[in-house]
Amino acid sequence: MTLMNFQDGYHVSARAQLFQKELAWVFLKLGKKPEDALFVSYAYKGSDYPAYFKEISDIFSKEGIKLIDIDSGDPASLIGTSNMIVTGGGDISAFFNKMNSLISPVFNPYTAIKNRIASAIPYIGWNEGSNVISPKYFTPNTGSLANGINVSPFEIVCNYLNNSQNKKSIFDFLKANPAINQLIAQTDQLKPDGTSVRLEETGAGMIDTPSDPYPIVIKFKIVGGVLTES
Repeated sequence: MTLMNFQDGYHVSARAQLFQKELAWVFLKLGKKPEDALFVSYAYKGSDYPAYFKEISDIFSKEGIKLIDIDSGDPASLIGTSNMIVTGGGDISAFFNKMNSLISPVFNPYTAIKNRIASAIPYIGWNEGSNVISPKYFTPNTGSLANGINVSPFEIVCNYLNNSQNKKSIFDFLKANPAINQLIAQTDQLKPDGTSVRLEETGAGMIDTPSDPYPIVIKFKIVGGVLTES
């Protein structure tokens, strides 16, 4: 999985270089390029979806990958046959409302996406699309909104501001959820073009080195009853 973080999650074409770098990493890990990728657009609440979809589709088409809109067919079938899953950012309530509306006795989109990732297809997300792969959806200082897709052993937070109020929120969250032993917070104060966290079966790695005043990625844990960061 590669989980991106950048300002203005709808202005995707400006981050084409970041996408290309992450896709190159995915291809290296897979040893091949998927023929197509399923775009989960449920978080989008902008005013021009066709233009937004074209921006993303153009990035993938340059890599020889056809982007398929999840609204173009039956979500269960499209998820079940996907070769790559791509989830955009936007309005998290819109994302959860649509996902929850699809739950039935025979289909759960959260489980379906989790199963596809567990079967070793790649996942690319940005902003809210990164956060939702966590055990829970959580943003400091607002608390936990819902359960996430839960394919990451760590909690992922995007667009993080490292201040005392948010640190307390993270401490309270980790204390209340002891099964989650680490939270990875992505910041974009110094990197408006975006950064990524790459999660593999063996753990997590980060792109870019720490920079003042905040590192690109801050890893939080509770050690000895105290919140630590590295």
